[in-house]
Amino acid sequence: QQLQLIMALQGLVKGDTVQKVAHTLGYDSTTAFITMFKKGLGQTPGRYIAGLTTVSPQSAKPDPRQ
Repeated sequence: QQLQLIMALQGLVKGDTVQKVAHTLGYDSTTAFITMFKKGLGQTPGRYIAGLTTVSPQSAKPDPRQ
């Protein structure tokens, strides 16, 4: 399962859809893949990717006082 999670993360980070990653890993059901992912990482693939792509306003703009 750890190897599947690593492979899933690699696919998701490079921009593959959840459906494509699930199919690549041999899941017949996207729901089954999401369940495995959530059990392993504590969140759905969508939430995981959203967390990676969220940029806080603080880090997006340089501080003019510096």
